[in-house]
Amino acid sequence: MYKRQGYTVPTNYYEDYYARVEKYVKNCSGVLHERKYTEYSRVILALTALGEDATKFTGSNGTVYNLVEPLFEKNGSTYRVSEQGNNGTAFALIALDSGNYYDNATGTTARNAWIKSLCDAQISSNGAWGIDADFPGSNVDMTAMVVQALAPYCSTNANVKDAVDKAVKWLSAEYQKTGDYGSSESAAQVIVALSALNI
Repeated sequence: MYKRQGYTVPTNYYEDYYARVEKYVKNCSGVLHERKYTEYSRVILALTALGEDATKFTGSNGTVYNLVEPLFEKNGSTYRVSEQGNNGTAFALIALDSGNYYDNATGTTARNAWIKSLCDAQISSNGAWGIDADFPGSNVDMTAMVVQALAPYCSTNANVKDAVDKAVKWLSAEYQKTGDYGSSESAAQVIVALSALNI
């Protein structure tokens, strides 16, 4: 974030981070996690913010790793990123969009599937999102994060716009009830979501 906004940071801050990622990726041979695909999404977002191409990340051993490709892995017909519920799906979509990493048939297919998956998972009674089928209750953080992921598609997809409009209405109502969201993390997620919508 600091790099994108042009803030001054301590000397070697980016270099030190990059070196740690190089070492980590080398030590795990490019497999950041076998189940938590948000690990890939986080690193993709950080590297992209630093101006790096996460599809061509070079580890400290000189090996080139495509850290985006694992997001496209499937378990049968289901993308493995979605095994972490709406969180994994939303995070993957945000990561993919951070560097236009869907500029191929595989990425485009995944993007469209994730958009549909998120829209289908919306709670019809109020417009919010829950974490997953095991925790289906309306969740401010999750709703705001899904809005962030879907925001770029509001102008081109009527279903997405409808879903996002309902979610914003729900977020507004939740805020009005108490005057806050109960935590700074939830408030931060909502601020990022509204910013993504230019609100």
